[in-house]
Amino acid sequence: MLEGFNLKSWKFHEQRLLEGANWKLAFDAHMDFYHLPILHKETFGPTISNLAQYYFQGPHQRLGLMSENSVEQDSLQTLKSIPPNEWPLEPMLFGEWIIFPNVSLNCFKAGERIMVISQVLPGDTPESSITIQTFLTEKPTNDDTLPQVQELVEFIGKVVGEEDLAMSRKQQAALSSGLIPEVLFGRNEYGLQEYYRWLGGCLSAHDDQELNMLFKNGGHIS
Repeated sequence: MLEGFNLKSWKFHEQRLLEGANWKLAFDAHMDFYHLPILHKETFGPTISNLAQYYFQGPHQRLGLMSENSVEQDSLQTLKSIPPNEWPLEPMLFGEWIIFPNVSLNCFKAGERIMVISQVLPGDTPESSITIQTFLTEKPTNDDTLPQVQELVEFIGKVVGEEDLAMSRKQQAALSSGLIPEVLFGRNEYGLQEYYRWLGGCLSAHDDQELNMLFKNGGHIS
């Protein structure tokens, strides 16, 4: 499916490094839309949907908002008035793509389509991480398009750096207190449930044979 983006033709725009809490906490927000209208009410807005539709391919997944959202790329809502035999490719590529175990791809619109590739890496300590944000543009920027592209890059940097990662640091502090022995994911956090099922399976594998069996059996060692 990712071949539909034809990424080899996209242009590098900018790369940023953002510091965060434990890498798993920093990555969790990419697989959860439940927090969008609450944590991001001042940026994405309080009316943005908090419901995600999940599509799984082995340990990888894609999340899509089943509602109109002005900051997302083309959504399936645009297809309602178009005959199926005339559907363009772009809406089929909607949503956030999770490449297991630590990469996210997400498209936005700023006149032209922009992709942000986020790679979350462990930091120097278990309580730290680095998110590498790489911004690509589908077409080369020019004097007319650059301001709008840069505005969206700054916007996404603020959302992730000042909202998502700031909240993950608070979660880190709460968990480090030891007052909460475990965290239960709810029904709206199905992507996180599947992610940690796969991650737990990978960490439980004793050798390459068990790891290969895990991927062959859809996340189960048997």
